[in-house]
Amino acid sequence: MDQENGLQLLQFIRNENIDLDVILITSANDLESITLGKRYGVIDFLVKPFTFERFKEALERYQSFQKLAKPLNQQTEIDQLFHDQRFEGFLPRDLPKGITKETAIRVLHAFNDCTTWLTTAQLSGQTQISHVSLRKYLRFFSETGLLSKEVIYQSSGRPLQQYQLTSKGEEIKQNGFI
Repeated sequence: MDQENGLQLLQFIRNENIDLDVILITSANDLESITLGKRYGVIDFLVKPFTFERFKEALERYQSFQKLAKPLNQQTEIDQLFHDQRFEGFLPRDLPKGITKETAIRVLHAFNDCTTWLTTAQLSGQTQISHVSLRKYLRFFSETGLLSKEVIYQSSGRPLQQYQLTSKGEEIKQNGFI
């Protein structure tokens, strides 16, 4: 944008009462810009450079928000819309770099109906997440105690890594969180 920035354009849009949902894509990552974006009602804030995976998550989150066809009458329904509180107890607030809450939940959902070990390839197919990205999440869940990892050496000598929910992961699953 020539002389203006996205926040100035967003302010104009809000002042004109234009009904428009905005995912703000910017290089501004200072607290003032983020706060201003929230104040103007952005639905997501992507700081350049960002990954395609993060962009896709923003669009999917927006898409799921748009699918709400019924009015929200209960405070709990509204809270679920703004805060997916089901996962607050086992996902830390400050996730490590490269780990997002939405993708973490997607990975855990892959174990929902599973009682056996799953390989990285199987999980990648179920979640539609690349092997490289998926490995970060599997390592994270192994370190936090939600997944067990088993390495099997195939006849070719290549190790096959497979994962299964731990008792802690099963407890979360039984409580309906996965």
